[in-house]
Amino acid sequence: MKKVATDQRKPTRRRVSHRMPAGSLFYEKVIPFLLAGLAILMALLILSALGILLGVVPFN
Repeated sequence: MKKVATDQRKPTRRRVSHRMPAGSLFYEKVIPFLLAGLAILMALLILSALGILLGVVPFN
């Protein structure tokens, strides 16, 4: 049995492109707004936790 080099084998599957489609509303508008919203939410959570830890915000 003859060994075949890895680069000489034919690919058995078709290559699938995972590139972002041009002019995609989802990637150009939705994702940036989601990321910005999540960043603001995270900042609010961190600030509220710091306020509670430092005693600025009363916590019962």
